[in-house]
Formats: sequence, C-alpha cells, structure tokens
Amino acid sequence: MSRESRAPAQSRQVAVDDLNRELLTLARRIRSKPPVVAGDHPYLEASLDALCGVLAARGAMRFTDLAEALWLDKSTVTRQVTTLEHLGFVERTPDPSDGRAALVGLTDDGRDILNRSRQARREGTSELLADWDIDDVTTFAALLERLNREVEQSQRPKLVALPGRRGRGR
Repeated sequence: MSRESRAPAQSRQVAVDDLNRELLTLARRIRSKPPVVAGDHPYLEASLDALCGVLAARGAMRFTDLAEALWLDKSTVTRQVTTLEHLGFVERTPDPSDGRAALVGLTDDGRDILNRSRQARREGTSELLADWDIDDVTTFAALLERLNREVEQSQRPKLVALPGRRGRGR
C-alpha cells in the first residue's frame, strides 16, 4: 500500500484519537471538584441531575422505567432515589395501577433545585464560552447531539441484551 493511500486512514485515526482524548479530558474536568462550571448544588451531582431531569420531563414513573430511561440498573436508581428522597427532592407514591409497585416523582423542592442547578450551569457555561462565536456554540451543540444519538443507536441494543436485562422493544 502506498503512503498516499494510507494517509487518509492515518489522519482519521489521529482525529479519532484526538477526539477520544478530548472527550475523556472533558469528562474528567466536568466531574472535578470544584466543578468546571460553578454554581451546582453540592448534593445534585450530574447523575442525580439526570434522574431529576427525566422526572421533570416525564412525570412520576416506576423505578424500572426510570432505570431504563437512564440506562442504569434498578439497584443504582433505587440508591439514587433514596439519596434524593432524604434530601426532600423526590417522593415515592403507590402506583394506582399496581399496588405492589411505587412511582417516584419530583417534589416542589426537587423541581426548584433542578431549575436553580440548571440555571447556574447555564450561566457558568455561558461565561466559559463567552469568547466563542454563537455559530461555533451552535455547531458544537449540534455535533454533540449527533454523537449522543450515534452512541445511543450503537449501545442501546447491547444494553438490553445484557444478562438479567429484558428488552422492551425500543
């Protein structure tokens, strides 16, 4: 194989390696203490914010549905709900369609802290990207959304195929 025919593949590999390095760096910095974007509630870490966000968007739901929406095991969701319940941000109620099951939903305090956390994150991100052109921010957001869709399309079939997980036809 000539050097010219290998160059595009090597360039793509270098670009993918660069992307992976930058995504890992971003993930590490987002989880840093103090956070890259200041203002988050000290108890509302990203995983708990995601759980509250699903409940805010979809309303009260069963643990199994919440776990599926978050791509987590039910045991993980149960632990997170317990933490949020102790903070007064979520509450369990009996499922009216099945007395054996429980629904979990946001409390008014939970909705308030989620809104305040997201507003602080929005302000922090705006400050962080203040020197970016709006077109760059828009393009970056669109590319991240595309990447997230690709990850979901690739990973969701593998996730529901894991032993002990049941597929739900999604």
